[in-house]
Amino acid sequence: MGIKIEGMDEIQKHLREIQRNADPTAFNEWANRVAKDAKVICDDPECKRIRVTKDEQGNTMFEFSDTGAI
Repeated sequence: MGIKIEGMDEIQKHLREIQRNADPTAFNEWANRVAKDAKVICDDPECKRIRVTKDEQGNTMFEFSDTGAI
């Protein structure tokens, strides 16, 4: 399975699709693993460059402080 993604808007779109179709517990576990690995790769243990948050509707949002973190 592969997805071609070009840009942050497409990343957010695909994440929303995955989140809608996945078991909420499984999706949250997956999102937390991705965030943890990204923080290690970006040397961001204090979460200053990459943040995983939830919006008012409960959607998982990824926030990046710079293009290197992306």
